[in-house]
Formats: sequence, C-alpha cells, structure tokens
Amino acid sequence: MASRISVDSYDPINIKQATLVNADVLAGATTIIVQDPSNITTGDICFIGTLGRDETEKQTVTVSGSTLTTNALAYAHSRFEPVTDVLGDQIQFY
Repeated sequence: MASRISVDSYDPINIKQATLVNADVLAGATTIIVQDPSNITTGDICFIGTLGRDETEKQTVTVSGSTLTTNALAYAHSRFEPVTDVLGDQIQFY
C-alpha cells in the first residue's frame, strides 16, 4: 500500500541566506542583481521567487559583487522578489 509523505523542504535550518532581487529581471536573463549577496558563494543553490510558488526557479549561481549569474531564467522576476540561498535541495529518507 502506498503512503504519501509531505515534507517542508524550506525549513529555516536549511536556509543559508535570504535576500531580494534589486532590479526587474526578464525571462531568459542570465544575471540577477541582488541587494545583499554577502553569504552567497559560487556554486550555491538559490531559489529565485517566493518559495513554494510555481514560478520559483532553482539555480546554481556564480557570484560577482552583487550580481548572480545563472542559467537562462524561465520566468520574469520583479524587484523585491525573494532570493533564497539554501544549504541543500534534496531530502533523503532512510
């Protein structure tokens, strides 16, 4: 018999840093300017957009100053949308 398990993967213990988009970003863009990248490092996994929403995108980033470089974004993102840097993006059950 199958069971369904629901788990919140955005628990505060998994969030390394939260910041905001500092300028509107068009779909297809590969750079995002953020307000405070102080604890974001190259290779980190960031979620662009409000966690749990359909338009939120997971990206592995490269950091230079306040600019995050990503793969092409599928959606446009507005100024002040959240950018959440997480410690991991997978949950394992044993």
